[in-house]
Amino acid sequence: MKYLFNGQAVEFVSELPDGRGFVVDQFVQDEETGEPVMSGMMHIVEKVFDKPPIGYIDKMVREAEEKLAEVLERLESAKKDLRETVSQRKQLFDKLEQVPALRRLEDFIDGKITHVVSRQYGQIHITPIGEVICDSDRECRRNPKRLKLMTLYGEQPGNLSFRINKYKDGSGSDASEYEAFPCCSEEEAKQQAGLLIEEQLADARGYYLEESVKSADKIGHPVPDGLREVIRLNNIEKKRNEVEEARKKLHDAEQQLMKIVNPVAAAPAIPA
Repeated sequence: MKYLFNGQAVEFVSELPDGRGFVVDQFVQDEETGEPVMSGMMHIVEKVFDKPPIGYIDKMVREAEEKLAEVLERLESAKKDLRETVSQRKQLFDKLEQVPALRRLEDFIDGKITHVVSRQYGQIHITPIGEVICDSDRECRRNPKRLKLMTLYGEQPGNLSFRINKYKDGSGSDASEYEAFPCCSEEEAKQQAGLLIEEQLADARGYYLEESVKSADKIGHPVPDGLREVIRLNNIEKKRNEVEEARKKLHDAEQQLMKIVNPVAAAPAIPA
């Protein structure tokens, strides 16, 4: 009688010619006597033992338990590292959340920015990110996939804002730069544009009032009742002042012309 790896008793029949296994017959219980008898169901096994291999199995179990303990230790260490990384990341992004402009850094990294809202001289524009290109520079026109230079401007204490430059290297005067607000969808861009328009419309006498209304009409943002009439009256007053200034300049020019055409008549009288 021999034993298999799992402790089952079998009857040894023969060894394979190539020495790579053994033929054994399995014991079954006789239905009448209840005694173990040969089943006649012979099969090949890789190894047989003279005694049940409990010690061998125990050794394998111990080795497996040691490996498992080692793996669990590495797993716990990895979990600890992950918790620390997640905590540090959360602390970082909690700080970034305190500064509106920095909230978009992760979106830039993930490629989520789809539109840019810009403001220049009161004009509010919504532009798809694919069209925010360096089109004012010959080199950029040769490589239309290059974005215009977008810079994060800052001042104490931590007030930051994005500005965009129409030149790739940031050259040009301040007039080449304008405010930029990256957005992750067209809907968000419209909301941001609306906030900027409302900010400018809040000052009914503001310099950019008319530009604000034009921008609002362009994106379908509502304009308060009576504001267009305010703009119309402001334009009338502006044109009247321009006309008055033009008349004054015309009068002065006519006086200068008179001195040139008739210098004697234009000269002051000499007292007797």
